[in-house]
Amino acid sequence: MSPDPAAVQPGDMTPIPVLLGPISTVGTDGSTISTDQIDPELFAICRGSATRLNTPHQASADSAHAQGPAMSSSLSCLVTDYGSTISADAIDHLIGQKPVDPAAAATLRTLHDDLALRIILASNTERHETRWPALQKAGIADLFSVALLSYPLGIGKPDPVFYQLVLAAAQAPPEQVLFVGDNLHCDVIAPLAHGMRTALVRPDGLRPGESLPNGALLIRHVRDLPALLETM
Repeated sequence: MSPDPAAVQPGDMTPIPVLLGPISTVGTDGSTISTDQIDPELFAICRGSATRLNTPHQASADSAHAQGPAMSSSLSCLVTDYGSTISADAIDHLIGQKPVDPAAAATLRTLHDDLALRIILASNTERHETRWPALQKAGIADLFSVALLSYPLGIGKPDPVFYQLVLAAAQAPPEQVLFVGDNLHCDVIAPLAHGMRTALVRPDGLRPGESLPNGALLIRHVRDLPALLETM
């Protein structure tokens, strides 16, 4: 039986903003997203994006789409998966999940502190995988502006609504968002379909039968990101 992750969390830590769900059935315009148990500030952002209100952010995004990718060459937000992306391979039984890879933690600190990137966690989770104990133990919980976790949300990758929430939380046009993960469909193909940039994390490269979509990048470890971003 896995230990209760809440038991190992420091009592005085401020939780990372997180969408808690549940989310009701959502149409393509996102108009039926439930407000129940959703962080108020994030819901305001998501509602503004999902209902296509004429906010400054939405107007900026619409303008960028109308004029093409050249409108925005810089990145302002990094969205990262957890398992096999920034996690180590073996489970830490004290926290009941895989810990953060120290090299990934150091890289995220650099991207946040030196490059001023907004960082979002976007992870499909089980009930016991709260992610907080692992992030806190690695000393990087403060780096994340928002966490989107599928279990408390009741929705996850590759549902299109999940990526709508990612973009709403990013507070940036899609072309300024880099989505990083190890799953070709959930972390590359689906985010690309929503206009985001993507990087597939694979230590051993592509698997048999896989092909990298146009516009996607391939890296062997998250530590490769700073050098990669210099070319973007």
